[in-house]
Amino acid sequence: MRNQATSRLEDIQSLESSGECSQPRGRRKWLRDLRLWYAFGMKSNAKSSFTLPAEEVRLVKKLKGRIRAKTNVEVIRRSLRLLDETTEREALREAYRSASAATRDALSREREELDHLSGEALD
Repeated sequence: MRNQATSRLEDIQSLESSGECSQPRGRRKWLRDLRLWYAFGMKSNAKSSFTLPAEEVRLVKKLKGRIRAKTNVEVIRRSLRLLDETTEREALREAYRSASAATRDALSREREELDHLSGEALD
């Protein structure tokens, strides 16, 4: 069974052999097909590696046991998600804090203006 990347490579090779890529328009089509082949050939879960200092590796291993994660990568992923959620929460708190400060002054002025009405009709 042929996969999609192999099929695209064969299509590109047939374009080359037909001479279609020697013409300017054919060359553009050939390059477009090459880019498509490359995009289909690349894995979406490309690996990325990085080196941590010894102190941070110890922290990752300690957290791995504490949160019962299977791998160090899972610890890093969960940590990144938690950091993202925390920073979003902090941004929301700051927005509420500034909105509250902005309305607090207006609210206290309104309350002072209407305070004399609270004693009416109690007689």
